[in-house]
Amino acid sequence: MLRPWDFAISIRRDSKIAAFLQIAHAIIDEIKRGRLVAGQALPGTRELADNLQINRKTVMQAYSGGMSLTGAGFA
Repeated sequence: MLRPWDFAISIRRDSKIAAFLQIAHAIIDEIKRGRLVAGQALPGTRELADNLQINRKTVMQAYSGGMSLTGAGFA
């Protein structure tokens, strides 16, 4: 593991909310709570995808999708 990452993100597969939005919202919540600060690195897309047991493209979409972290001004 290249970066320390101690936040628990869980994906509810039965949710009506898309997985990439669940990831983005979880990270945004951590930023709002002050647990993630400006300049702190997020885990790599492969690492997070492996940890969550989801497709890497889903994580990439959460990091850079229009309504997620970048679109909301958090990345």
